Formats: sequence, structure tokens, C-alpha cells
Amino acid sequence: MTIEERLANMESQLKQLRKHNRALLGGIILVSLIATFPLILGVTASRAGAQAPGVLKEIAARKFSLDDGKGNLSAVLTANESGPFLALYDNKQKGRAALVVSENGPSLFLLDEEGNMRIIISIGKLGPEVRINDKNGLPAAFLTTEGDESRLVLSEPTNKFSTIIKVNKAGANLSVARMTSLSDLRSFETSATSAGITAGLYQSSFMPRAQMAWYESGPSFELYDAKNKTRFVAGCTSTQASSGVEQIYPESSIILFDSNEKVIWSAIR
Repeated sequence: MTIEERLANMESQLKQLRKHNRALLGGIILVSLIATFPLILGVTASRAGAQAPGVLKEIAARKFSLDDGKGNLSAVLTANESGPFLALYDNKQKGRAALVVSENGPSLFLLDEEGNMRIIISIGKLGPEVRINDKNGLPAAFLTTEGDESRLVLSEPTNKFSTIIKVNKAGANLSVARMTSLSDLRSFETSATSAGITAGLYQSSFMPRAQMAWYESGPSFELYDAKNKTRFVAGCTSTQASSGVEQIYPESSIILFDSNEKVIWSAIR
């Protein structure tokens, strides 16, 4: 398979990764890459500055191919209406690197000896992106920036285990997840914002089951049932009676709630 064909195959994989990251992380869009690179293309190369007599100032060709002096292909430079394309080959005639510039921006592809795409660096309309694949060419790490937000996604081939780090003006977030199926997702998340710091355990649909928090009012620890109802709180919190009166609890408090989140027992020291 040629490097051009491998790049065409990578387009569909990148689109799938783009869709996955939108759902999991909240809105990341990868650049759209050109799908094919025709064999007959046009390119113009010029050389600036003073030229010695007899040296061409401009060369026009449909394709440039370089060999290593032994008849082995080393590089190919082509271009069409989508932009230029440069491919570099090793001494075994295997494609190892490609540089593409399309209407969406530049992209650099680095391949291993087996021909698997291992690193992709691109700059799209939303910002720069870096993707690192494992030895089988499957996504292992993804770094991107969009607006004021930066994200790092780490995962293994089956996506059973993943780690996501997100930083923006609102704060920072770390998520470590285990997903055996779409209905069985469990994760640990911690966030730091101007309001305070939280750390919690979540089940499917990102419902909290346990959470520690440290806000301006003080620290607290809470437990939730499977219906996302608060059942236990230790530390600072507040409740509101049916009469509208708010009850403030200090750090040395323990409160138990029923399935409707009504206080059934409390202790304050």
C-alpha cells in the first residue's frame, strides 16, 4: 500500500476519532484531510536571490521525484487544486513521512517501519492538534486546543480505559474512566474552579455516587443513590424546609436523607 493510499485510509479513522471526542469531551473537531493524491499534479518551485549564469531561476513540472543516487526513491513532491503534498521514503522504499497543506491547514504524518501512522500533527481552523497512535495504528493520545480550552485524551485501543485532562478559563478537570459497555461507565473526576475543588466517583450517564468538595463555605463529603438523590452528607451543607427556612450545617455535621432528599436524622457537634 502506498503512502497516498494510507493517508486516504487515515481520513476515515480521523473522522471517527473526531465524532468520539465530541461525545466524550464536549466538542472537539479535527481538520478535514484531502482524501486522494493524484499521480499527475502541478507544482512550481522558484529560487530567490542572485543566480549564477546558466542556472534556471524557475522550474515548472507536474511532479518531482528524488532518488538516492542508486535508483531508489527518496522523495516525491506533487500538488493539485487542494494543495501541495510531500512524501519521504526510507532506504527500504517505505513511506515514512508526509506533509500536506490543504484549505483547512497543514498536516504532518509520521509512519513507522511497518507503515502504521504513528504521529499526526495538524493545524486546523479551530487550532493545533496532535495525535499519537500505538504500534497498530490505533489512537493512544490526542492533544488539541480550541479557543481558550486545551485537552489531552489518553486511551487504549478498546477505549475500555481512558484519561482526559481539560483546562480552560473556568478551571481544570481530570477524568479517569473505565467503560466495559455503553451502559457500564464508571469514572473518577476532580475539578478546580474559582468556586472550589471537587473530587467524585461517577457511574453511567455521569451520575455522581460519591463526592468530596471544598467550597468557600467549607469541606463536605456526600453519597448519592442510583437515582442521583443525596442520601448522606458529612460536613458543610445546607437544607431547606418546606416552610422555606434554610438550615446551615457546619463542618462537624452528619445528615441522613430519605429517598426524597428529606432530612431523617442529623447530628451537629
